[in-house]
Parts: sequence; structure tokens; C-alpha cells
Amino acid sequence: SNLTEGTWHFYLKAIDGYGNESAEQTATLVVDLSAPAIIADFSAQGAISDPEGDMVADSTPTLEWSAAVDASDLADPAYDLRFGTSSSYASSSALISTNELSYQLPEALADGIYYFWVSATDVLGHQSESRSLKLYIDTTAPTVPEFNTNIVPIYTKYTTWNIPWLIPTDETLG
Repeated sequence: SNLTEGTWHFYLKAIDGYGNESAEQTATLVVDLSAPAIIADFSAQGAISDPEGDMVADSTPTLEWSAAVDASDLADPAYDLRFGTSSSYASSSALISTNELSYQLPEALADGIYYFWVSATDVLGHQSESRSLKLYIDTTAPTVPEFNTNIVPIYTKYTTWNIPWLIPTDETLG
């Protein structure tokens, strides 16, 4: 018959005409019609969270994600990680397939904006929706701030004084 999604247990034993019974055998069947649940958390280690995207000062960041949940076991490898410089998943490239819940990029990325996606696949080939991460990599220090006046020893009788200075810039991301 048509089984619904879930776990089914079957029990089997033989009984002869004299009432003698064999030992019971059991079998479990998991009917899984769904993909793993979308991965709940995906971030870069040490990143500063921002609604526009996480920011990190590391050119080889470690990406971390939470374990996927599925009715059946996850595939081996369970997780697929992709990345790109565009927010379009279609233009992304495969990075790694792994069973781990983290991955450190082996090669340094230039300062800029990168997009990462992680998804999980179960043993039946169902793939979860991808969880995305927008990551700003900025390893360049801002310029040294400068005083907007010639500061030599200035003598004053006041206990407060406004010191004019030029705002430093950060050429990478602002």
C-alpha cells in the first residue's frame, strides 16, 4: 500500500500448524519524501554581523554552519559549499563537499565582497535549500588620522578644548 512519510516497523514470525512459533524478526523502514531542513546558522568565525552582510578582517576566513536535520541519514559527504563574487547562486562555483560543520578557505581572498552558500543532501539525494552568507573581507587598515592644525605645544588655561582632526579613510569598503 502507499506508505506515508515517517518511520514504519515491521514484525515477522512463523507459526506452524501445531502452534510452534519462531523467533520474531523486526525491520524498520523510513519513508523520506522531503529534503533536509534548511541549515539554521551560517557565519564566518570572528565576523562582525551587519544586516548588509558580515564583515571580517581575515582573507582566509573559517565558515561555520549548523548541522542539518533530516528524517533519514545525511549523505556522505553531507554538505556542499559554493562561493562567488555575485549574489547569483547560478554564477557561483563549487568550493567543497564535506561532512564537517566548518571550512577554512585555504587561499587568501582579496579584499571585497563575497557570497557563500551551504546546503545539505540526504542519502536519498534530496538537497536542502541553500543558506547564503554575504561576507565583506577587509584586511586593509584605515589611514592614520591627522590633526587639522599644527599641534606644537599649545598652552591653554581652559580644561576643555576641541582638537580639529581629519577623518581617516578606509579605501577598501569605506
